Amino acid sequence: MIQKVRTLIAVSLATLFLFGCASNPDHSMKRSHGDIESCGSGDNCAGGPTRVVQRAIDTIVLANFPERAGLYKARMWKDSGQNFALTSTNPEIHISTTLYMALSWNELVAVMAHELAHQEENHPQISAGVNSTIWLADKASWLITPWLIFSPADELAKAAFSRHVEMEADILAVQYLENAGYTEADYLSLLERIAGMEGGTGCRVWCTHPHIDDRIQAVKERRNVLYVETNKKDFRTE
Repeated sequence: MIQKVRTLIAVSLATLFLFGCASNPDHSMKRSHGDIESCGSGDNCAGGPTRVVQRAIDTIVLANFPERAGLYKARMWKDSGQNFALTSTNPEIHISTTLYMALSWNELVAVMAHELAHQEENHPQISAGVNSTIWLADKASWLITPWLIFSPADELAKAAFSRHVEMEADILAVQYLENAGYTEADYLSLLERIAGMEGGTGCRVWCTHPHIDDRIQAVKERRNVLYVETNKKDFRTE
């Protein structure tokens, strides 16, 4: 049995290296968001809109970590109504044209602050490692307890970790905004805008993003409200 587990882990690591790390980022984007195309040189979105997004990125970078000016690049995607903004292990900030058109300037800067918080905290790299570890542990458990193949535990664990990462980025993004001359109210305006979008409210179990009410509370209190606070006196003995 132990040998089987070792073999599975070795094969899994090789698979992750060959097909994960070496995969085309564009293919990953299209798998995640469906019918989208990167804005090319002949597209309108590759001109003025992309420059506006880049200016929003630079606004946050210059106010918080000017030594990295010019590192982070904007990349826009033509879509079919999908609202998304994200970053990955590359120093690129991706945003859909639909989301870009829905935001005010201050809200756009807030989005860039959030994505840059992910970058500065190495969240994409950490998340990739955590997800790979959960995936490997899940597959190894099948050999020990086959019925676990039907368990949603791996997806629940990945979603829970992602919600914590998103909330940490929210809190740090507000700090970035304030350093750049913006306010907490600008970030709360963004969250309210997101709440009005399809699927934007998040949830507390299956979703990769926290419930919008939890995100608003975290921003106002400047703490990750997903962490369970324990009252130490409950454990004291008289």
